[in-house]
Amino acid sequence: MTSAALRVGLIVPRFNPYHGGVETYAAQAAAALAATGVEVTVVTQVPRDAGLPARDRRNGYTIERHYLPLGEVFDVPSPAAARAARRSGRFDVVWVHSYHTPLAWLAAELSKAPVVFTPWYHGGGHTPIRDALHRFYRPAGRRLMAASRRILVATEAEGDLVRRDFARQVGPDKITLAQIGIADPVGGSRPYPGESNVVLTIARQEPYKRTDVLIRAIAELRDRAIPARLVVVGQGSAENAYRKLATALGADDLVTFAGAVDNEALGRWWASASVYATASLHEAFGLCLGEALAAGLPVVASAIGAHRDVVRRAGTGAMATLCEVDTPDAESVSQYADAIARGLASTESRKERSARCTLPTEADMVSHLLETLSAARS
Repeated sequence: MTSAALRVGLIVPRFNPYHGGVETYAAQAAAALAATGVEVTVVTQVPRDAGLPARDRRNGYTIERHYLPLGEVFDVPSPAAARAARRSGRFDVVWVHSYHTPLAWLAAELSKAPVVFTPWYHGGGHTPIRDALHRFYRPAGRRLMAASRRILVATEAEGDLVRRDFARQVGPDKITLAQIGIADPVGGSRPYPGESNVVLTIARQEPYKRTDVLIRAIAELRDRAIPARLVVVGQGSAENAYRKLATALGADDLVTFAGAVDNEALGRWWASASVYATASLHEAFGLCLGEALAAGLPVVASAIGAHRDVVRRAGTGAMATLCEVDTPDAESVSQYADAIARGLASTESRKERSARCTLPTEADMVSHLLETLSAARS
């Protein structure tokens, strides 16, 4: 079957202009598949007051937006978005994303076409309440895994979690490792003038991202007389707490909260960065970590399974330090401060490290996706 004959419904709980690893990957995959002749329709959800068109066209694919029933609550899915998969003959394959919101399960239940599932599975919730909700949701999760003809995981660590929790629903031939195409995020952008020793972190600012560890590490470097500045890109429920921490540590001048930025500003921050850091406790992949490695930046990351996999796939030429996250905070902060200092002191060029990066390319991603989606259809 040729790619031109393939019609894919890509169902994702959030999409552009929302930012995040899932949203970025879905947009990249949609555009890359469309460039090969695949007819891609992204089905997603938005709040009623988002001010976005119900249908849109971008980079060769269609975006179809459906209203959320409760304000900005993505945990209560749009019935219309789920029903989009039900119409017989509309799609050859339905590719659903994210175990952690109910839209994927509803769409898979209603789909008339074969289902490919990319779970971005963390194994549980990030708060006691969300963890309890995960246990309540587990029967639906089992049905979702069972209904999926193929399961694409982002890392081996995620695959291990899926096999652990859904052993009866996921046989050895159902699960496969995705080839997530990683490009240099700088993309020709110019650095901001006068910026030096920038430690960049990009994430939704939620408690489990542990940006507090990075703020404390930057303050510790100040106390060691090592100049460094943390730039925090992204918003979230923990942002105010992180701002208060920076103030309490007397580090307001060392931490820049950039918030949500457009692609131009993001590219310039990537170009300005000297080190990339993340202390996240849970990830299915770590897209920004991969982008940092592709850009040739020294990286300092939490030693969770997903980050270990990304660093391993980047090759031996990467400058990467993985810090343990299950140690006392003071010890973690010192580990991060030491590793950031080494990254800032590195004299090897980004270009040299970038050239040695062995992460999958967009061409690898497209080839693997076409093979997986076509196999699911047949």
